[in-house]
Amino acid sequence: YERVRQIYRWYKTARLSVLYYESKLTNWSCAIKAHDVVIALSGASSPIAFWQRSPRPLLHQGWFYLTLLASVSAALKPILGWDRKLKLFTELHTHYCDLCFELQYLCEDIAAERDLTAKANAQFERFRSRIRELSSKEPPQNNKKVRKLQVQVNKQIDINKLWFPDCE
Repeated sequence: YERVRQIYRWYKTARLSVLYYESKLTNWSCAIKAHDVVIALSGASSPIAFWQRSPRPLLHQGWFYLTLLASVSAALKPILGWDRKLKLFTELHTHYCDLCFELQYLCEDIAAERDLTAKANAQFERFRSRIRELSSKEPPQNNKKVRKLQVQVNKQIDINKLWFPDCE
């Protein structure tokens, strides 16, 4: 009974990680795109250059500050390492997706067999070692976001609807 409960708990944890890194990927992708747009806008200086000659001080200042912002952004881009973070989040998301599907299949096999076989137990041990490897690569998580996603995972995977062996 206890081992089956552990398997279900790790299945839910893997699903939570999938949702978490999916969210992180979305957020970081948007931030990188916005950053690139700022840099691209200043690179298009010929259409914006007319602002420099504009009699309106607001347009003149706008061009100056846009150019300044883009210069600072371009200089900070390699220092911030956003591409490395995006690569890490992509890697973690991919591995957790694979792991989540494998744990889902394991849970389905356990329910179909109505037993925790030695083969299923060995599979789970391999999955646990993969989870340990992945968790060592993870940066600190946002606990508020995790709690919010936990509610979503609990709705998706209702532990009360999963098969458990009889307690003796």
